[in-house]
Amino acid sequence: MVIGIDIDDTLTNTSELLLAYAQKYDYEVLKRRLPLDKNKAYTIINGGSLEAGMNWSAKQASDFKDLYHSLVLENAPMKPFAKEVIDKLIEEGNQIIFVTARNNKGDRISNSYQISKKLLDKNNIKYHKLITECSDKLSVCLENKIDLFIDDKIETCLELNSGKINTFLMNTPFNNPLDEKNIVRVFSWIDLYHKVWELKEEA
Repeated sequence: MVIGIDIDDTLTNTSELLLAYAQKYDYEVLKRRLPLDKNKAYTIINGGSLEAGMNWSAKQASDFKDLYHSLVLENAPMKPFAKEVIDKLIEEGNQIIFVTARNNKGDRISNSYQISKKLLDKNNIKYHKLITECSDKLSVCLENKIDLFIDDKIETCLELNSGKINTFLMNTPFNNPLDEKNIVRVFSWIDLYHKVWELKEEA
């Protein structure tokens, strides 16, 4: 089986680290003490704009990314048991392809591929292929003959399902209230591993 995996908030807990650095920047660089309510925090955690989440100007958000975004993307903490499950999936003959929308221009980073590779290598994450700058995951999945894709965005899962690609939605705080009958939700990497086996048995 060829398994495609998103990186941020699927393999890692990137949004949690991003929000912490955003607050650090707000307090220490901008010298502000504005309250951050749940809805605004979830805007950031859900991949929304830093301007909306932190009440920043476009320049403040851009300056923040210049200062901290590479650091966040290189050091995002792994979700529990992700490495162990990926090792086991590879041992069992599956191919692992990481596919991420991380991009140089929008994320204001120097090299999305090298930064993502550094993250994976530093955490000893095995894989067969890494694809960055991906704006069309359906096309990439079809080109690479991906059988199953794991992502934290319900919109991505719905799009891939429309292309007849199996998807698992990695449960997160921001996608928890959302539900779709045809999407399989996984609540941890351990849960993911067992659902992969269920999918194989159904095939």
